[in-house]
Amino acid sequence: MKYVFDANILIRSSRIDFAEDMDEFSDFLDWIFNLIKEGVIMFPERVYDEISSGDDMLAKWCKRFLKKYIIDDSIAAPWLQQVIEAYEAKDSKSILVIENDAFIIAHALACGGTVVTYEKESNATSTKNKKIPSICEKLEISCITLPTFIWRLKER
Repeated sequence: MKYVFDANILIRSSRIDFAEDMDEFSDFLDWIFNLIKEGVIMFPERVYDEISSGDDMLAKWCKRFLKKYIIDDSIAAPWLQQVIEAYEAKDSKSILVIENDAFIIAHALACGGTVVTYEKESNATSTKNKKIPSICEKLEISCITLPTFIWRLKER
């Protein structure tokens, strides 16, 4: 099984889950990096761009270790239109708002994978307020949180 991480998994981990203990966060990143090298976690180009644009420890780690493991967005491109239609994005402005999330979902479609995000499902009707889990459900793609991901790895 392949897992496609939303940027919010690593961002939240750095700012909230491990904010008090950078040594533990470093160990967490080592674990994530090993899973990326093993091909368990896919790291899409858009996620890399979002995380590496900063100047914090996470951005520096991303730039240092992940550049050669980035999954090019061209792999997901054939599935992007299907995802955009699920969002019901009608114009270029709404597509721009959801573009990063749409690519994450399209990557999961491309590899038959599972999306891992901290976003919660919503009943939003506005394109910009629709969340990854809601679109994944619509497209019948598995979508889980980090604790569920960890539990699944424990069982393998």
